[in-house]
Amino acid sequence: MKLSAGQERCQSQILNQKQLQSLGILELSVEELKERFYQEYLENPMVDYKETGSQSWREESFHREQQAEESGWRKEILEQIDFRQYSGKEEYLFRYLVEVLDEDGFFRLAPEAIASSVHCETEEVEACLDILMKLEPLGIFSSDVRSFLIRQIRAEEKVDEILLQMVEEDLEEVAKGHISRLSRKFSLPTAEIRKKIEALKKFQMSPLTPQKEWETIYVEEDITITEEQQALRVCLNERWMQSYCLNANYIRMMEESNEKELVAYFQNSVRKYRKLLEHTKRRRDTLLQLAELAADVQKKYLLGEGEKKRLTMTELAEQMGIGISTVHRAVKGKYVRLPKGEVVPFASFFQGKGVVLPKNGEAGPEVDKGKPGSRIQSGDDIKARIRQLTERENKQDPLSDERMESQLREEGIFVKRRTIAKYRQEMGIPGRADRRE
Repeated sequence: MKLSAGQERCQSQILNQKQLQSLGILELSVEELKERFYQEYLENPMVDYKETGSQSWREESFHREQQAEESGWRKEILEQIDFRQYSGKEEYLFRYLVEVLDEDGFFRLAPEAIASSVHCETEEVEACLDILMKLEPLGIFSSDVRSFLIRQIRAEEKVDEILLQMVEEDLEEVAKGHISRLSRKFSLPTAEIRKKIEALKKFQMSPLTPQKEWETIYVEEDITITEEQQALRVCLNERWMQSYCLNANYIRMMEESNEKELVAYFQNSVRKYRKLLEHTKRRRDTLLQLAELAADVQKKYLLGEGEKKRLTMTELAEQMGIGISTVHRAVKGKYVRLPKGEVVPFASFFQGKGVVLPKNGEAGPEVDKGKPGSRIQSGDDIKARIRQLTERENKQDPLSDERMESQLREEGIFVKRRTIAKYRQEMGIPGRADRRE
């Protein structure tokens, strides 16, 4: 039977929608995929969640190795807590809350959301937060700038009550520089208000200073490569999926019910969950095949017997018979645990040189998307150039990451400042302030 143009167009649209959904799941990191499944569990009555492991309430949403990976400022915060005074559940909550604390030291999540994530009571989360807020540095775990400033002012030996009131009630007016309005409200000369605002500037705007560079960033690996008798074994981080299944009670209710609307609702919910599983399986197959091919190319390097080989995403795309954009999505944001335990970005397996951006400006995370058609050098080449720049710089006025970005741009290398900072840290090159002599 020949399909009409409308039917063909409809089928094409359905196919494209399915492809988009699969690509969307492929692009997710394991942490994001866990969150996607958890949201499905919250919204879909046909999905059930069953705790696994020896400690039933401890989810695997954060992979840990007995705190061996904790370091940097998070470690400094945790070292202030005497865990002997608390239960195992409280200790887990402390570590979880520190893990999700923002890099600037603010805690912007609702206690209710945390309680839902770790399956405990909101009051338990709030009790742990109260303890964490008393730790150093002053103001850690504040919810916003206002509450952080209030804590700093109240910690002063002599509290300026007018300044405190200005922050509590009129911080927006202060930020906008509405001196006259503040002068009228507090019955103070404008010069006095300016002094108050100037005094406010001595306080920090965030509990953790943004100038300090923390080299330890927690990530969860999507892929694990292990060595077994000089052979490499590749597997995905997917044991957590065993916790999810269809709800047996609702399945039975669907099979026994005579209410058509209820049965239709249940059936639609089951289909929705099975589509998620289908897209996740496609993600698994693509990511696993890609990782196995990449590991095979880099086998000697992974076994510690040689250097990393040049490998491009284009080469693997051709071997797998898929588009380069699909490989980009599969690699982007994923991390790999190597046989020796080191966790690295999956993108570090690829060192393609002389790649040209597509005309639509699509690019990997390192590239300035605003420069279609520009040449991209390999990560190793860019690192070598960064090292040259820092070795030849004026030691009394070292190059900032922004200035390096500008200089590389003039040379035709379009790379983001944050990527320069990441490469510099990977090579053990200190920040600008620490390089000044």
